[in-house]
Amino acid sequence: MIPRALRRCFERVEELPDRVFTIRVSFLEIYDEALRELLGAPTRPAGAAPARLDIVDVRKGRAVTGVAVRGLNELAVSSADEVRDDELLSRVCCRHDG
Repeated sequence: MIPRALRRCFERVEELPDRVFTIRVSFLEIYDEALRELLGAPTRPAGAAPARLDIVDVRKGRAVTGVAVRGLNELAVSSADEVRDDELLSRVCCRHDG
C-alpha cells in the first residue's frame, strides 16, 4: 500500500506543475500500545532511552483536523524511487532494539 500511495502523491504533484510541494516521509512501528521510530539513527549510546513519541491532535483553531506524532523524524524525498532506495529501506526494515 505504501508504494502505491507514494506513487500517487508524486503523480499528483506532476499534475500541478505551477505549484511547489515538499513531501516528507517518516516510519514508525506501533506495537503493544508503544510507538517506535524506524527512521532515526540506527544506533544510540548504550543505556540511552529511545526518544519519546507522542500522538497529538492537529488543530486549526478549535477544530481537530488530524493527528500527528510529535518527535518522529521526517525525511524530505523527491521521488517515490528515493523512498524505495535500498539504503533507506535497510535503515527502516532492519532496525531493532535489543
